Amino acid sequence: MNFEFSLLAVSLAFRFYGRALIFPYDELTHEFQYLFREIEKNIRGDIDNTLGAKILDILNFYQGEEMGTLQAEFTRMFTPIGEEPPFISLQLSDIAPEINVSELNDLLLESPFYMQLEDHPDSIPLILDYFSSLIQEEPQEAELFFNTYLKPVLPRLNEQIFRGTTLNFYKEVARGLNELIFLLDDD
Repeated sequence: MNFEFSLLAVSLAFRFYGRALIFPYDELTHEFQYLFREIEKNIRGDIDNTLGAKILDILNFYQGEEMGTLQAEFTRMFTPIGEEPPFISLQLSDIAPEINVSELNDLLLESPFYMQLEDHPDSIPLILDYFSSLIQEEPQEAELFFNTYLKPVLPRLNEQIFRGTTLNFYKEVARGLNELIFLLDDD
């Protein structure tokens, strides 16, 4: 994993993208603005500056949409209808069935950085939030986690979101998260 960046800025970026993949609500704008300001304070180089600029773009797209439109698009893309699965799943096990999710669950449940807040411990927003804590506190473990769980999964999810959404906000979230994975990948 490429470490030519501020760990705090990258951590905040992952937290931002995790928040961008939850159901939109009014106060989320304030959370996004707070995360952007914190990233801005921690810019140490070109990679950090790139992260901040991309997040500012995404924040502007978010603020340019009506809340009802954002909520309708989130629901259309990510919410199951009855027994039908969602158009785009936010569960790691659905995106990458080849990954051992029970190993991931054991790892997450044993970690002091993970708080299970919903029924799906392999939820992408929760995994991004977990990784944002891990990268600051345990960079070596974060590298293994990145290579095992994020690098093979997130590009697939980002492609599905980019192709499946009608809103620029979600297109930019997918593009930005994909760029973040590319920036961190040192292969």
